[in-house]
Amino acid sequence: MGKEFLTYNQQLKHLEQRGVAIPDPSAAVDALSRKSYYNIINGYRRLFLDQSSIVDNGPYKKGTTLDELDSLLVFDSNLRIVCLKRILGVELLVKSTIAYEFSGKYGTDDRKYLDPANFSAERPECRFVAKTLETIRDETESTTRQQFERMSLSGQIRMHPPMGTHERDQLWNHRILQLLHETRR
Repeated sequence: MGKEFLTYNQQLKHLEQRGVAIPDPSAAVDALSRKSYYNIINGYRRLFLDQSSIVDNGPYKKGTTLDELDSLLVFDSNLRIVCLKRILGVELLVKSTIAYEFSGKYGTDDRKYLDPANFSAERPECRFVAKTLETIRDETESTTRQQFERMSLSGQIRMHPPMGTHERDQLWNHRILQLLHETRR
């Protein structure tokens, strides 16, 4: 059976029974309502649990406050933001370097990076890239074709507004032949 629902005040009472000091109950309710009991308590409780207790839901160390638990959550969140910001910077640098080197070797055509021939088949990671590109291409073509065929003719034409007269005529002819084929079944 799952855990029983507790109101914010009941959650505070539960924490007090386990030895957590709640100096400002209204601020504590606000913190629980914005961040949830689970995020504040469960993520960091082991650091504050009385080590003499062998159970995970035992008493907290004397002097533990809800503010300390909440402060650790805030610290952890800020640390993650700093790390994520740095990781995103590294990711941007790697992508930029790869794009620069790849374009220098294969040209600036946007589709070149999707050509499996531009990856060495001898290296396992490149075989994986080639296989992944092939899978993506097959699934995309299949899905696009199915969606396109289910669309009305006017919807298909609206999907390609910059189409010239020749392309539009080809699309009309293809769709008419498709409809004729369907009616012969």
